[in-house]
Amino acid sequence: HVDPASGEVIDPRSGGQLLDAGAITRRVEAAGYTGIHDLELDEAVWDVEARDAAGQRVELRVHGFTGAI
Repeated sequence: HVDPASGEVIDPRSGGQLLDAGAITRRVEAAGYTGIHDLELDEAVWDVEARDAAGQRVELRVHGFTGAI
């Protein structure tokens, strides 16, 4: 996967510790999202469904190593 914002290549074979679903949920909540559900790990990127501050449904892609949204 390539992070569209930074251009970083996210490769699960590069080593490091992938964040688990609990850690991803905490990071997404800390960023102000609610109603977090349907977390799915796709190689080293988490796909997450949630609601933003306005209550709108959003689909997020979260870096599996850093938790960056």
